[in-house]
Amino acid sequence: MYGGFYIEQCCGNNFFSYDKREDKKIYVAPLIKIEANLSDVKKYFLEGNSTAFAEFDEEKNKLIQIKGIKNFLYFEHLGKKIYIFDNHNHAFYFIKTNYSGTPLPLIHFDQHKDMREPNLLYKEFIKKNSDNAIDLDLYYTNYELNVGNFIVPLLKENIISEVKIIDSSYKLEEINKQIMGIQDAILDIDLDFFSRDMEYLNDELKIAAISRCFDRASIVTIATSPYFIEFERAKKYLFEILKQTFG
Repeated sequence: MYGGFYIEQCCGNNFFSYDKREDKKIYVAPLIKIEANLSDVKKYFLEGNSTAFAEFDEEKNKLIQIKGIKNFLYFEHLGKKIYIFDNHNHAFYFIKTNYSGTPLPLIHFDQHKDMREPNLLYKEFIKKNSDNAIDLDLYYTNYELNVGNFIVPLLKENIISEVKIIDSSYKLEEINKQIMGIQDAILDIDLDFFSRDMEYLNDELKIAAISRCFDRASIVTIATSPYFIEFERAKKYLFEILKQTFG
């Protein structure tokens, strides 16, 4: 379970620019359960003190080290399990551990598609590590996956039935067609969908589309993606989304 730990090996999200860093570790925050209300989210949604993602910007010739959030948050609301975390690969763990035996469609709001394939798929990883006394799902999520390759393993394991990627004005306009006939789903939101690079899409349309999908979801995963959107901006849009949710 998520109790707060450092990744020091050159793997997962710590792989990026590993050889160009003096500080060769990133932090994974603990998961805490909070009450299902906006005031509790505002109370506990805080920027952390440790680096959660680091990358070398070739254009700026500069190492960028970004803090994550202090705690990952979990609460239940209207029968939905809702998780808030920083790097997007953590969605794999929360979706996998809530798998009920019936694959659900994943509705994915994101600036990026996140559809790269990892070096080891889940079955291969399990076969290789079956004798190890570790939480295999937690280890796979953090030491094999990264922010861009967590969806394909969910598909390959038949944990999700399909992926509906919402990343453009066309997809937003077609949202009602995208979710037509869906009674139960996993709603996966990357807050970089609200980054400055995505300002060409109307905020009200984005939030309204997310709200419609929320009504159909039993699991909601929300990534703050600290490398791709600054904390204060992510916080602003997180609160706006949840304000719609809580009514």
